[in-house]
Amino acid sequence: MLWLQLAAAAGIILVAAHFMARAADIIAEKTGLGRSFIGVVMLASATSLPELGTGVSSIVLVGEVDLAAGDAFGSNLFNLLIIGLLDLYWRRGPILASVTLTSALVGVQGILIISVALVALVFHSSTSVASGWPLSPMTALMFAIFMGAMYLTYRDERNSEGKVERGENYDGSSLPKVLINYIKTDSILDSSAIWLANI
Repeated sequence: MLWLQLAAAAGIILVAAHFMARAADIIAEKTGLGRSFIGVVMLASATSLPELGTGVSSIVLVGEVDLAAGDAFGSNLFNLLIIGLLDLYWRRGPILASVTLTSALVGVQGILIISVALVALVFHSSTSVASGWPLSPMTALMFAIFMGAMYLTYRDERNSEGKVERGENYDGSSLPKVLINYIKTDSILDSSAIWLANI
């Protein structure tokens, strides 16, 4: 019975992820915001909600900070491994050779935030400075880097507009309808991910 639940949850996640990715691609095309920007803001944020829920539960309900930190760092580790797995499927050369410079910019920004988090771990484990503060200065720095990264990604996408080959034609798709479908698939995906985590 357990394996059936695991298979069902995983299957629902795969199907929902397919429709969510398509909806995000249409939104990127219709709004002109760019696929890398939409990928960071909508896809990455939406698919990270289960990790957010797990992290909050680990701290609030269980009181285990290591679980929350391990979940955050571990999900980043696995997400990077996904690039390697996708490279096995991609048949147009190395997958990283096919991405735009905007995606490379997002990768650099991700490395920067992770580096700040690692510096924060070393800083707080080696000194008691700021131990009584309600918020770590490193946390504020990570928020600032994230907001700056969103702006740089958006600006780079706008500067690259017209230079990137258009994908599939979505002229017959309605943006409001696509947004509703995105929200629906996001809800299904997050619910299934939470279900999978609790099986």
